[in-house]
Parts: sequence; C-alpha cells; structure tokens
Amino acid sequence: MMTPYPDPVPGPQALFNLPHSRTRVKVEMTLGILKARFQCPRGLRVSPERACDSTAACVVLHNIAPMRGERSPLLLMKMAKRNLK
Repeated sequence: MMTPYPDPVPGPQALFNLPHSRTRVKVEMTLGILKARFQCPRGLRVSPERACDSTAACVVLHNIAPMRGERSPLLLMKMAKRNLK
C-alpha cells in the first residue's frame, strides 16, 4: 500500500500527495456504498486474498443490481430520512 508523504517538500512529493488523497477519498466513498448495500464488508476479518475476492463479488453484485431494478442504498437512505421528518 502506498502512503502519502508525511511532511512533503515542494515538488514531486507534494505533487504526489494531492492525487493520492483524491484517490483515497474516492476509494473510501466506494467502500461506503458497498457497506451500505451489503453486510459482508462490515468488520471484514479475513486474509487479504479473501477480502479481495469478497469485495470483487460485492462490486459485481452492486453493478448487477440496477439491471434488476433494485434501488441504490443511498437513495433508500435519503427516502428514509425524508419519512422521518
């Protein structure tokens, strides 16, 4: 896993940190979407290989869900919030 430079000097290190942090945000948002739809990514305590397989399966199922007419978990959460008001 690549980590950002803790105290980057101006130049290549600083130029590396910005795209790194943007990519990390996208990855974390994607994992949040998968956790909202499926139970298995929550508290996953398995080997890295097994975690990769489980995540890939969730991504495939997540991409199939709209084809079957299932709603996005984010849409369902928004609808639930509106009903609570």
